[in-house]
Order: sequence, then C-alpha cells, then structure tokens
Amino acid sequence: MQKLAGRRRCFSSRNMAVIPCSILLLFPLLAVQVGGQFTDGLGFISLDCGYGHDAQAYYVGPSFGITYVSDASYIDSGEPHNISVVYASVTMPPRFLTVRSFPSGARNCYTFKSMTPRLKYIIRASFLYGDYDSKNSSSVQFDLHLGVNFWKTITVTSILKVYYTETIMEATTHLISVCLVNTGRGTPFISSLVLRPLNRTLYPVVNASLSLILSSRFDMGRIGDYVRFPSDPHDRIWNPFDQTTSLTKTSTNLTVENPVDDHFEVPHVVMKTAVVPVNSNKLELSLATKPGGLDEYYAVLHFSELKPLLQNESRQFFVYLGGTLSNDAKPFTPDYLSSSAVYSTNPTSAPTHYNISLVATSDSTLPPILNAAEVFSAMQNTIVPSDSRNVDAMVAIKGTYAVKRNWMGDPCVPKAYAWDGLNCTVDAAGVSRITAVNLSHGALNGEISTSFANLSEIQYLDLSYNKLTGSIPAFLAYLPSLKYLDLANNELSGLVPSSLLTKSQNGSLALRIEGNRNVCFNATSCEAKRKKPAPTIIVISCVVPVVLLLMLVVLCILRKQQGNHFFVHIQRSRGRHMRGSKEYAFQIDNRRFTYTELKKITKNFGRVLGKGGFGTVYYGHLDNSIKVAVKMLPHTSSEEFVTEAQHLSRVHHRNLVSMIGYCIDGEHLAFGLRVHVSGNSQRAS
Repeated sequence: MQKLAGRRRCFSSRNMAVIPCSILLLFPLLAVQVGGQFTDGLGFISLDCGYGHDAQAYYVGPSFGITYVSDASYIDSGEPHNISVVYASVTMPPRFLTVRSFPSGARNCYTFKSMTPRLKYIIRASFLYGDYDSKNSSSVQFDLHLGVNFWKTITVTSILKVYYTETIMEATTHLISVCLVNTGRGTPFISSLVLRPLNRTLYPVVNASLSLILSSRFDMGRIGDYVRFPSDPHDRIWNPFDQTTSLTKTSTNLTVENPVDDHFEVPHVVMKTAVVPVNSNKLELSLATKPGGLDEYYAVLHFSELKPLLQNESRQFFVYLGGTLSNDAKPFTPDYLSSSAVYSTNPTSAPTHYNISLVATSDSTLPPILNAAEVFSAMQNTIVPSDSRNVDAMVAIKGTYAVKRNWMGDPCVPKAYAWDGLNCTVDAAGVSRITAVNLSHGALNGEISTSFANLSEIQYLDLSYNKLTGSIPAFLAYLPSLKYLDLANNELSGLVPSSLLTKSQNGSLALRIEGNRNVCFNATSCEAKRKKPAPTIIVISCVVPVVLLLMLVVLCILRKQQGNHFFVHIQRSRGRHMRGSKEYAFQIDNRRFTYTELKKITKNFGRVLGKGGFGTVYYGHLDNSIKVAVKMLPHTSSEEFVTEAQHLSRVHHRNLVSMIGYCIDGEHLAFGLRVHVSGNSQRAS
C-alpha cells in the first residue's frame, strides 16, 4: 500500500518532473481545465474518486497513459477514503486505492459541465469496496441515476471485486449528472467515474429518449488480456470471450479497415480475430442477463472476413438476435478485411439469457464467423428533465455564490430530490420550470447575478438578509411572471430602476428594498447621498441616544415636580403583575407588546442603535412598516419603569421621540419609540 501510494504521488501535478519519459512520449494526455473542470487532449474526463486533497491533483495512469484527476471539482459532497491496507496491492490500478462515500443525503451527484448537446458519450463507473470503512460489510446496495432517470442498482457482495457499469447516452444539455441514491441498504460509494466523447453517428439507436447500458462486450477471438485505449480510441473495454468449447479462434496479420459510414468504429486489433463453430453450420451464444429482470435488450454483432475466399467458397448466414431474424430477413455475407455490423433496431426481452444465433444458408460452404459482440439493456429516458435554461441558470447561480446546500443534479426532478429553497411547476409539455427561489439569509456576496434573468417563469424571488452589493439590476423588472421581490437588508446602492418602481406602484409587484442604506429613489436623493457619505443608519444610531438622554433629563425634572403622584398600580388585562413585593395598576394608553413580539419586531435584536447605562436601543419595524427604536431596560424597579413610561406617553415635543408601546413580560421591561422618516434620511421627531 505504501509503495503504491508513493507511486501515485509521483504522478501528481506538483511533481511532474518525475513522470516516466516513455509515458509522456507515448500518451501526452495531460489534464487541461475547461469550464472549471479537467479534461485531456481527447476530451476524456477520468475521475479518481476520493483522490487528492487538492482539486487540481492528477496523475497519469501507469498502464494506459490516461490522465486521472481528483473528483473534487465535480461534486460538493461526500467523504474521501483509502481502502484498507489489507486489500491494497502494488499491482492494483491506482484508481481503486481510494473511494468517495456518501453517508449523508439521499442523492449525491457528480456534474460534468461544458458538454456538447446532441453529442454521444460513454460514461463508466466502477466500484471496489476494499473495506474502506472498516466495517467489513458483506453487502451494500444503492441506485445509480443518469440525470433524472434510473440507470442501475449497484449490488456489492465482495470486498475485493470490481463492479462496473457503463452507459452510452446522448447529451441534451451542457450538463450531465451522475447521481448515487441511498436506498437504505448501505452507504453509497464510488471508486472512479469516466466520460468519453463519441461521434454523433455512432450507435444510431441511441438518442435523447434512449440510452444503452452495457451488458456484455466481447472480442470473440482474443487470446490474452482485454483491449481498451489507446488501441480503441474511444476507450471501450473489449473482454476476451472464454466460453469457446464449441468454437475455433481464427485471426489475420493484415489490417481490417473501417468503412467511411461505419457506425461503430471497432478497432483493428479487435476485428483481426474471430471465432467460427467447430464442425457445425451454426454459431450460438447464450449470454446471461439480470435474473428475473424485465429489461429489454439490443445487440450489435461485428463481422469481417479474415481470409480471401476461393472461387468455390462462400460464407453466408442468417442472423438471429434475441430469437428475432435480423438483417431484414436476408442472409449476411461479411466483407473481406472490412468491418461491418448487424444490430438491433427494436429491443427484445430476455428474462434470463440473451440468445444469439448465426445459421449458415444451405448453399454456404463455410460456417458463420463472428469477430465481436456487444449486448445492451435499454434505458428509456421517460422522465423529463427541467427546462435547460432554468438548470443552467441555477447552476451558474450556485457557482457565483458558492451555495452550500443540497444543490446537486436536476433542480426540480425527481420531486423527492428537489433543491432546497426552490419551487417548481410542470407545464403542459411536462417540463418542470422554476417559479420560486428563496435564498434569504444565504450569506450571498457580490452583485445580483444576471443568471436570474433566465428564470423566465419565476414568480417569487427572495434575496433578503444577505451581503449583496452593487446596483439593483433593471432586468428584474422584465421577468414577466415576477410578483414578489425581496431585496431587503443587503448592501445594495444607487438608483432603484424606474421600471421596478412603476410595477411596485401599480400593484403588479410587491417590492421590498428597506435596509439598503445607499439605495435612492430619484436623482435628487442620490445626489444628496453622494454629498453626505454617512449612512442613514449611522445618523439614527447617533440621534437616538441623544434624544433618549434629553427624555431622561425631562423625566427627572418632572419626577421631582410630581413627587410620588406618578406611582400607579400596574393592572394587567388578566389580574395583577407582581414584581418584587409591590403591585401596581397600569393605566398608560399605549400598545402593550410581549417579549416574543419584540424579538420579531427587532429581528431577534439584530441591529443595535445605541447602548448605555440606561439600556440598549434596538432598531425594528412593525407589521405596518412603522419604524421603531426599542429600548430594553436593564435590571430596574417597576416603579422607575412605570414612571419613565408614563412620562414618555404624555410628553410630546418635536425634538423628542414619541412612545408607541411598552413591554412588561416577566423580567423583560422595554418601551418602543417611533422613528420618523423625513426627506432622504431618518430622524427622531
């Protein structure tokens, strides 16, 4: 384990000088960054899951020269682990030494960005448990999804066995997601995940609504190890077919060419070998399928004649795929040293085995021949993903603000895994569209992202209580469905777009922008703010303590004049209020608040206007938008509180703050002072 781990480090981006020169010369496929993610010169993306603490770490695989990169740039969740040293081996490929596991969250997704719509891709995932969690688990099972559609159930029953699954799919957007879904039968994990681009013309049955899941791929005449990149430029894995009791292997040293209109581009090294039946005019294969499965299967058979036929020789046969006669019910004749194929255009059910039969025609002098075979189960992409513009917009917003939520995979679909803070509706075409985004208290920084403009169906947008800066963009007024926009309590500045104000004034948009100190409503007020740099809230915090001090001076004078005449009984609506050993009846004609109401009014006492020996003053506002300063008194007697409250309720002066309410709730004593707005700034009146 230690030796192999050391080998992996020597291939890291920090130690490129020690990469063997032979590998660099043969396979110069070093990682380059595209759209924040890494690919190589061929467009390959190869993730070693759980590898490296640095998102930019990568190494060149020692066997095939493929560049593997850390998966950290492709997923926001999960835990990296090393497999147990008991099972690690110096001969084990480096990508199986680590895993990423997902003990939290029902769905965790890898996202490939900058994909090309309508281009086809191979995506292959591999899993080696290796007792990474020291639980020595005998069975782990979880689901794999490709985007919003079910891909496969992964069942792991061996500690050291490698489990693979591969799909061929067509991209419909610029994003492709691979999601691990926890089904309650063990913690999902993954060892490696790779993506390989294909030409649009390859595998013609694959389209936006149909993907293929690999069941078997055989190099029928191969002797030795499997074939993959660089022999196959698409990095398909061709395994040797070992069940050859009734078959004879044959080969050629000549090159087998791919025709111009080839739909599969099988490499020469695979096509130059083949099998033929022994003493029979029939070649039969029976390939096991998922037990008890209801899947439907497609097959592709690859043929080439490997020897020149004599004048009296012929090779002709019928092709049966899943019991169905193919090739338009015509006999098939392979071309000499040129690859050709017969493939399914309609799927066939195969509950236990998929059967392939090649039957020679009556006038054929040679038996059937088979060079390679591929069998796939069908993945019907029946679940419709969310609107692509909405998805792109939300992915961009997530990246702009580094949102740390369960924002993975499709934002709306499936509904059980919809992103936190989003509401979606399904239109008549069955496409989900985002109608509400709530990012309040989301710790957002920077300007309001232009990506919000692509949420054309959004009705509700709440960005309040963040640290957003810059001006309020005018495009928000042109979102056709927007009914509610909350930008309150940010750090926005500048002139509010007139288009937004118009919609707010005519009632078509509920607009909240309070708490942004440098926002103004017309050119005159903006000019005044530029001349007076001190923010409004600073003015308030300076004025209120001075006014309170004046009030207290007045109270002291009045109290001396009135003596004990202001001592009244504190009468609650439900009996009497006891504080210490005295009882009082309260006759002040102001609104009475509970302590819970004060917390709501002041947003949990979040903004302090002033503080001193007479108590702390907090900023708040009532439901009717009246701004108030709430003074919380320190430990004091009820007599002193009542005296002060009585005078505040009766004293009225343009330089004093009027009292609009009080609180006597247990040990909590407070009164509320009205804060008026005049011109471009707030002042106490």
